[in-house]
Amino acid sequence: MYNPVPLFIWHNAQPVPPYNNAQFQAVYVTTDMAIFDSVHSFSGFLRLTWIRAGSYMNAFLLGLVPLLVIVLVPLACKGARLIRLITWTLVAFCAGQLPEVWTGTRYFAPGVGLCLLLAVLAMRYWRVWRWRGMRVGLLLMRVLVVVMLLYFVNSFGFVVQDLRASAADWQYQRARLNQTLPQAGGRHLVLVRYVPGYDVGVEWVYNAADIDESAVVWARDLGEARNKELLEYFHDRRVWLLTVGPGHDWSLAAGDGQEGTGSSATQTGVELGRLTGSSAQNSRD
Repeated sequence: MYNPVPLFIWHNAQPVPPYNNAQFQAVYVTTDMAIFDSVHSFSGFLRLTWIRAGSYMNAFLLGLVPLLVIVLVPLACKGARLIRLITWTLVAFCAGQLPEVWTGTRYFAPGVGLCLLLAVLAMRYWRVWRWRGMRVGLLLMRVLVVVMLLYFVNSFGFVVQDLRASAADWQYQRARLNQTLPQAGGRHLVLVRYVPGYDVGVEWVYNAADIDESAVVWARDLGEARNKELLEYFHDRRVWLLTVGPGHDWSLAAGDGQEGTGSSATQTGVELGRLTGSSAQNSRD
């Protein structure tokens, strides 16, 4: 088990295992363990709960607008047994989320249906509400629907903007390298070297299930001595060195592969290096 951080805050952390990669230490100990330690304080627990609630609302419920409806449900439908049952079921579900160490919108997915059901029932109630004979509830619900649609359109615009910007991000560049390298001919081994200050959330190293038959194999650079066994095993592959710097900065260069190194790389390899270098610059801009 790589991660010593438990699932719930009342559990004790596991002993930290020996890691062959400094990146594991940075993720599991420096980052994850810091989160686990912080939630044991009252302020840290409240901060994590607030972050979790905000991410859930924005991910599933179009922001805080439906929350206003859900809060009004108990006031609007005091005598509705179904409403009370759904409300307390949702409260119990949310309470079960509180002792979890990890945050992730997928954890709240089972409760989304209850939230939407409560919102629809509350809107049905308020739609027929009258004040001094005036159909105030109908007007309020129409305004609420318009606000929700505007929020959705605005959120969709941000999503489109993020997709356009992320085309130059490291995930897409990695996929591009995975497709481009085999076009240079032969099979390839990419050694990834992480320099101090890199973003621990940027992980380039993962492979297909059948590693030996993959056109491109990704591995972490463990230093010259420890890389020797890996290079001997993949002796028939062209070796590349990819350096990952702070943020999403990265660069690719020909390594000490059998088919050529540095300036003696094939023309295809030189063109590829220039191409990825240009992409890296665009990513930084």
